[in-house]
Amino acid sequence: MVIFGLGYIGAELARRLLLAGHQVVALDNGFNTPPAVWDDLKSLGDLRFVVGDVADAGAVAEVFRQASPVDTVFFTAAQASAHPDAAPWAYTERTNITGFRTALDLAVGAGVGRFVYTSSIKVHGSRLPARLGPDTPYRWPGDPVHWTQAFNEGLLRDRAERGGLRGVAVRLGIVYGVGPVMRTDPRFMTVVNRFCLAATRGEPLTVHPGAVGYQAFIHLRDAAAGLINAASLPSEAPFIAIPLATGFFTVSQVARVVRRAAGRRGLRVEIIDRASSARGRRPRLDPASGRLLPERSVSLADGIEELLDYWLGGSSG
Repeated sequence: MVIFGLGYIGAELARRLLLAGHQVVALDNGFNTPPAVWDDLKSLGDLRFVVGDVADAGAVAEVFRQASPVDTVFFTAAQASAHPDAAPWAYTERTNITGFRTALDLAVGAGVGRFVYTSSIKVHGSRLPARLGPDTPYRWPGDPVHWTQAFNEGLLRDRAERGGLRGVAVRLGIVYGVGPVMRTDPRFMTVVNRFCLAATRGEPLTVHPGAVGYQAFIHLRDAAAGLINAASLPSEAPFIAIPLATGFFTVSQVARVVRRAAGRRGLRVEIIDRASSARGRRPRLDPASGRLLPERSVSLADGIEELLDYWLGGSSG
């Protein structure tokens, strides 16, 4: 197994694969992952690690050399934050676009059988349609960072349909929960993680005016399980895209769930809600998505309980 990117999602994916006895070769440049995480993962099993840039063809080729023969590639490398101060656009472009193309083209040359790409439900727009399935059209997500995922899906489809490999794009909802990589910089935190940390610090939970409509959510463990299941998904098509989430909520609803859970721990939480009320129906997933989820997925409420206990346990950085 090859993993490009050991960030928030990639590190949890590596953890699960190693505990299941798989051999893993991974590449990461340390942009947002502490090196101590790599050492912790190495203690779990057979992990070989290459420090490098995913857009560097030499570093990527070294990964495939160490991993040969490669069964599956998981691509989780990305500068995923849409915050304007998260990273220069040149870095985002190099990682998200050039890096993806470099890894994909070298995977084809290495004879890789399955290439699993971590995409996002946001390729369907900031206001999600009523039904989400493999054929739901792309819509502008509101920021160029997430639009790179739509571009990469198209590139993966192109390479797969030429007969190079089987491609699977797993379009994840907003990922939350405790994992090997826990960030405390708000620019790189998803809303559930950020709200839970703020609640433990006595900070208000601010719901911005742009947070309108229902959003898709999925716990980190379920997201990693879905990516692993995607690698063995039977499909006659050379390329398939599957949206994956375990619940749809508004950001205002998330804030209220955090407040209730924090209250049970003696924390008083203020919500500053500037978003308008949700309109339209709660989105529904295509039934095919269920094939990627474990039998029992983690609920939003349970994930929030876990996060609050984590931050209250003194792990707030």
